[in-house]
Amino acid sequence: MATHVYAYHGGTSEDDGLKARPRVREAAHAPDQIARHLDRTGEWAGRSSAGTPAPAVHFGPIAAGEVVQDSAVSQHARWIRQHYNDALAIEMEAAGVAEAAHLNNALPVIVVRGISNMADGSKATSDGANWQPRAAANAAAFAMALAEAMHAESTRPGAVRTTRHGTAPAAPTTGPESAAMGADNKNVATGNAWVGVQAGQVFGDIRIVPATPASPSDLPTEIAALRDELKRAHAAGEVDNGTYEAATDEIDVVARHITDHPPPENTGRLLVALKRLRGLIADVATLAEKVATIIAAVRSIR
Repeated sequence: MATHVYAYHGGTSEDDGLKARPRVREAAHAPDQIARHLDRTGEWAGRSSAGTPAPAVHFGPIAAGEVVQDSAVSQHARWIRQHYNDALAIEMEAAGVAEAAHLNNALPVIVVRGISNMADGSKATSDGANWQPRAAANAAAFAMALAEAMHAESTRPGAVRTTRHGTAPAAPTTGPESAAMGADNKNVATGNAWVGVQAGQVFGDIRIVPATPASPSDLPTEIAALRDELKRAHAAGEVDNGTYEAATDEIDVVARHITDHPPPENTGRLLVALKRLRGLIADVATLAEKVATIIAAVRSIR
């Protein structure tokens, strides 16, 4: 498991050689400590291949670059040994994953690698001996056990959870619902929309529940609003005459379905008509969004 990842291809070329200028991404402290506890207890070992000794877990730096390293004596191998002599392993993916998570403010990245060869010219032999799938299975076994242990720790009563804005007690497993920034805050997502948790610090539970299902009586209002939006887009030149006429005809079909056979009686045909309509006006984002919202509403009717 990587305590940190060296993106080792950063550097500057000078007269006396290539000087290393790596980027380094460190593992988050809490997952690192949980992983070390998991290793000490040996609780994960039963997940590895049956009938084989439990693999050893090593903690240290991993060097990640754009070269398949398969020599212990090449110039490239000597350069890495000179500049990254504490690295326990070398691979090609971790730096990109860690950088993507950093740029997108994602959850902490934990890198677990199964060792399939010694990067010393024996790769072909090791691959032929089926070491790659065995190494992958070992890494997956430890990673899954670590994910479960991290989840158990995060939901433990009284645990401290770190956020971008500081720390707060982890949510209790039972107890009254608590809201962030006031008891009346509520975000409801419909259609293709997503709502995140908007808070500085959260104490207590965060409960995410489905929005209230739509009623068939809501649909005529939504269709009327869509028709008005289509007229506006046509008048603004966002929809050409042919598309406008075809979309208007399709809206008429949808309206008849809703009037004659309101869902859930005839949901299948109604959804087909709505999807045809969505295809016609897909280039106009506001119209496509409204149709997507109506589709979601139809699907929610029981």
